[in-house]
Amino acid sequence: MQRVLGEQYTDNAFVTMHVAGTNGKGSVCRKLAASIQHAAEADTGEVRVGLFASPHISSFRERMSVNGDDISEREIEQLLPPILDACDEHDIPATFFEITTLLALRFFAHRRVHAAVFEVGLGGRLDSTNIVQPSVAVVTSIALDHTHLLGDTIDAIASEKAGIIKPGVPCVVVGPDVPEHVTRAAAERVGARHVRVLASDYVHFDHLNAAIARTALCEAWPALRERIGARGDAFPSHALRVGLNARPPCRFERRVLRAASGNRNVAVLVDVAHNANAFSMLIQRLERLLADAQQSAMRLRVVVGLSSGKDVDQVLRCIVQSPRVHAVHLVAARNDRAIPIQQLEEAMQRVRGASSAVKLESVREDGDVRATVRHAVECAASASKTACSLVRRVDSSSLVDNALVPEYDTSDALPLESDVGVADELVVVCGSFFIMAEARQVLDGMPHVYSDVAVGGAAEDADDLNEKM
Repeated sequence: MQRVLGEQYTDNAFVTMHVAGTNGKGSVCRKLAASIQHAAEADTGEVRVGLFASPHISSFRERMSVNGDDISEREIEQLLPPILDACDEHDIPATFFEITTLLALRFFAHRRVHAAVFEVGLGGRLDSTNIVQPSVAVVTSIALDHTHLLGDTIDAIASEKAGIIKPGVPCVVVGPDVPEHVTRAAAERVGARHVRVLASDYVHFDHLNAAIARTALCEAWPALRERIGARGDAFPSHALRVGLNARPPCRFERRVLRAASGNRNVAVLVDVAHNANAFSMLIQRLERLLADAQQSAMRLRVVVGLSSGKDVDQVLRCIVQSPRVHAVHLVAARNDRAIPIQQLEEAMQRVRGASSAVKLESVREDGDVRATVRHAVECAASASKTACSLVRRVDSSSLVDNALVPEYDTSDALPLESDVGVADELVVVCGSFFIMAEARQVLDGMPHVYSDVAVGGAAEDADDLNEKM
């Protein structure tokens, strides 16, 4: 399709970075794009950076943006028809994601970007984004996920993701959880430099994501510097200070909801942890946050929904084995890929066992996300016996050597000027991307004391336009 459509559907006119990985790739992509955007010098003008990421939360348009500005409906109407016409004319049975990737390339050319960051959709070797020719390829992490498509061993999955290391790619940056023998062999085959981010005492996984992004930016800087007309020998520190703290929506997204009369405020955390490895890291981070804030009494009330292809038992086991988890609410997204509520309930009964202290809340037959999130917040507010605070500031220098990623803020404490009393149950909404739009609609409709993100106003599609396969 790219050959049929021509030059405007390639990345030849801008610097590209390509990111694969089981977990962390979305966050690393956002940090890369935000950092490059802010790398402009006083006399170089605006740096335009494209970002291609998936899946979306509320609107298809979120998948491609330039400097945070999503593609407009008018641009889709203008740029998409030639792609669809080419499919018809040449009898090409292109998939949804293949068409979307070509649309992103055309959109970035249309906006005349200086650089673009592409997140792999699935795997790497056979992913449609693998038509780009990046200055740096990144593999963030490897864990067991999508095993029915990518293989059922760590090495097999790593080999698929290492498929983005191809002839013409000068450098690959890999995280500490990536099997080095697999990616290094792939790099040697094509003559690419192999750079590994070493394991260290990172406070949590987003701190590690920042370290991976920072390393990749330093490796890409010669190509970026030439394209944007910058002069410095090193990637600008002021851009790193802004960019490395960027996070996509629904990644450790924190809110404090204002209480109804007679109840406590309720702290809510939204996160798209969606496989066993990500859930394990999320629970560890929450436990560390509560320990650092000296909240020994605070418990977790978890709302979770999952998509097909996940190790359901292992994911739920991560939840119920945490001594902090007090109650679990099960939901199912309105998407063909959602695991049915009955299947989730059966798995929950298996992993809880007869003696589990975790309470399985009454499950709605339809697994309705909106009603369940609302109910979980109400339960947390009314069940409270004490007022806790999650805004205690943490001395990050005592937790990590900040020289590792000096521009990154390691504290998870809420950035409020004074303590805000909250209920002693933290509501955690987590799991599939496909439950997040409905969950955020409910939360946005509640009065807030604090939110990491703008409340309300996000564009939403009338129909579910996420992948069904």
